Amino acid sequence: MTKKSVPYITVIGIILIGILVFVFVFFLDTKAHDNTRVTARIYYRTDLDTIDYEEYPVQIQEKEKMASYVFDKFAAGRPQNPNLHKTTPDDLSIIEPLIIRLAPERSDYIFVVDFTKDYYNMQPIDEMFFRAALIWTMTDLDFINNVEIRVDGEELRNSLGVVMGSLNRINIDIHPIISPIKTVSRTVKLYFTDETGAKLLPEERTIDVNPDLPIGQFIMEQLILGPRQEGHFPTVSADVKIRDMQYQDGICFVNLSSDFLSKSPASSAADEVTVYSVVNSLTEVTQVRKVQFLIESAIVTQLKGNMDLSRQFERNEGLNP
Repeated sequence: MTKKSVPYITVIGIILIGILVFVFVFFLDTKAHDNTRVTARIYYRTDLDTIDYEEYPVQIQEKEKMASYVFDKFAAGRPQNPNLHKTTPDDLSIIEPLIIRLAPERSDYIFVVDFTKDYYNMQPIDEMFFRAALIWTMTDLDFINNVEIRVDGEELRNSLGVVMGSLNRINIDIHPIISPIKTVSRTVKLYFTDETGAKLLPEERTIDVNPDLPIGQFIMEQLILGPRQEGHFPTVSADVKIRDMQYQDGICFVNLSSDFLSKSPASSAADEVTVYSVVNSLTEVTQVRKVQFLIESAIVTQLKGNMDLSRQFERNEGLNP
């Protein structure tokens, strides 16, 4: 090797070292970038009435933006698998903004989402699947362990009016058991009103009911449908929706939409007649002694005419003709 060739070798060596350093740094940078990639699981309702997920890559580092992106993808509900279906109703929207809040004395976050009142338009079984899919989707992110659902600024309540609070994978079942639909015939006694709207008139009818569901739910449905006999008039607006129906210690908790307060029936039924048409119809069921009205899952202190709906109502025979 000549002295003249030494500088060339030195230069080539420096270039090779530079290339190796560049490759090493690039590899470390790529690896660091890969560490920010997350695979989110979006949960959907299946054809078999269970819940399953699809995975989607997420390349967002900031926690708030990542949570918002995952929620938006969940709400859009566009699964590739034809056997999976979105759980978010088309008419449901949120009140901005979405929030993730650091839990006190913990290092995890609570995801807070505030929905419009359209949330209560969901049927109970659809709401159950929606809530389970939402909780499991958001808590799949490793920094979120709990979800808080609000409706029009108020915390979500169960059918007994109790605040549900933080929801997570412990208190939300991802595999609800749905019984096959079966029906039996039952004869029920319903109470409507007369032409004056001042008296209650009984009306018996035979209906098909699901024995696995509260009979009161079917009674309430029939009251909303209205009377069939001539000379009988409706006591409840046809716009009223049943949110839920529960029994506890002889009390029937009937959870209705706000239409029960804001919309009148297609008759001149007095407020007292409207209330006791529901109460007397539901107390025809053996195990029901009293009725507690809930409006949008809450006990209301506001009045319907001169009646305070916050109290529990017993049967009233004084309105019979």
